[in-house]
Amino acid sequence: MTVNKIIAGIMAVCVMGFGVPYVNTVAGNNSAITASAEEEKDYTEGTYELLTYKNYSDYIEVSKCDGSAKEVVIPSEIEGVPVTSIREYAFNSCSSLTSIEIPNSVTSIGAFAFGNTPWLEARQAENPLVIVNNILIDGRTCSGDVVIPESVTSIGNCAFYYCESLTSIEIPKSVISIGFDALADCSNLTSIKISDSVTSIGGGAFESCISLTSIVIPDSVTSIEAYAFSDCSNLTSIETSDSITNIGELAFWNTPWLEEKRKENPLVIVSNILIDGRTCSGDVVIPDGVKNIADSAFLGCESLTSIVIPDSVTSIGFSAFVGCSNLTSIEIPDSVTSIGYRAFHGCSSLTSIEIPDSVTSIGFWAFMQCSSLTSINIPNSITTIESCMFSCCENLKSITIPNSVTSIKSAAFEGCSELSVTILNPDCDISAVGATMGSVATIYGYENSTAQAYAQKYGRSFVSLGKAPEKETATGDINGDNSVSVADAVLLQKCILGSETLTEEQFKSADMNSDGFVDSFDLVLLRRKVIENNK
Repeated sequence: MTVNKIIAGIMAVCVMGFGVPYVNTVAGNNSAITASAEEEKDYTEGTYELLTYKNYSDYIEVSKCDGSAKEVVIPSEIEGVPVTSIREYAFNSCSSLTSIEIPNSVTSIGAFAFGNTPWLEARQAENPLVIVNNILIDGRTCSGDVVIPESVTSIGNCAFYYCESLTSIEIPKSVISIGFDALADCSNLTSIKISDSVTSIGGGAFESCISLTSIVIPDSVTSIEAYAFSDCSNLTSIETSDSITNIGELAFWNTPWLEEKRKENPLVIVSNILIDGRTCSGDVVIPDGVKNIADSAFLGCESLTSIVIPDSVTSIGFSAFVGCSNLTSIEIPDSVTSIGYRAFHGCSSLTSIEIPDSVTSIGFWAFMQCSSLTSINIPNSITTIESCMFSCCENLKSITIPNSVTSIKSAAFEGCSELSVTILNPDCDISAVGATMGSVATIYGYENSTAQAYAQKYGRSFVSLGKAPEKETATGDINGDNSVSVADAVLLQKCILGSETLTEEQFKSADMNSDGFVDSFDLVLLRRKVIENNK
């Protein structure tokens, strides 16, 4: 794929308006405020006095309620920020709660948010399908054959959880999502009709529906989350389509359908996603066309010895090869961009691994307890060494952390007693705990660097690499690898979409037009620079 096509794809996402207001909000240290940054406040005025709210950057969530509350009015906004979410168990067991007003601004209601309250019991008496703001939040008193009304747009988390008297359910075309554990443990559910409006099936949605024998997943569904159909012990027929782009961990675990698929081929592939290879043995070659290796795909496959991954694969899911204790060799192509957390945890026979420059993220615990690992390369595309990434790699001898890495998290090298670590970024943020570098033999770094400061603080042997080279931060060189490339554009895209937070130095480099903000306008300028560099 050409650089132009790659950048064009990024631009298509960003120019549609994602993230511009969010990235424009910058804290005092010039690091972007993300939607995960939480601030909990107790409001003591008017109708707020019995509630606790959690304030995010762009919405507010009802966090919990005082158990003595009788009547509650939830405001549509607080200090100009809309209240859009009610957390799971927020009002659970409020034994005096008989009245609650919920504004139309609320679009998300967590599991059991109103469980064991007089308010919910009164609603159930009126209609066993309790619907709030078009969300079906409770149907646990239903029985027999149920048809969900057309007004419902989503089936909430745990809505029918453990409803043993439910036998069949029909989902209308208005519904677009089925929440996690929505129909879990409905042991007498024998039939379900999912409309072709549904796009996502939540984690554990039908887990342990032991009377369910067949299901048709419509073409509209793109995501099936972890454990969605696990332990459906009589599920023999599942119809899927090629529209699915995500299948979560053990989504079909312990079903007769999966057992039959394994007999056909130990590599079970659905919609170009390799979801199961746990019955494989020896040397395995994944066929071309597979796009993703799903979470826990080869979990505990002790008879696997080597694996070749085709260049059609772009991601290796979390826990993909956990406990593959006899895996000695793996080839990762340069099409792969991410390696999930715990991906190779406990691969105790793996001696070396080459990570291509295409990989931009490696999750925490990724190589933990790879006790035979002696060498590994960290490419310049990596910016963070996550927690426990190499913990207990007791035979790892040497590793070079490139200049692109800006952060080394806690316990990253704990238990690596034979290891010599070279840290090339003089300003790398090293987690300030002794376990980060464990008992490593030697730390190499530049004079007056954070590596030297860490070594001195925790009594580690330090060898100087001399004075750090002068660093000129090129505008657009966001990842600090001394070049402006597609990797910088990808990092900027992630920032705009809210999945990455920039450091102060990165923010300055990303602000291409020097207007004090980082947004899609900067991405346009960065695109031009990358194209110019590749002419």
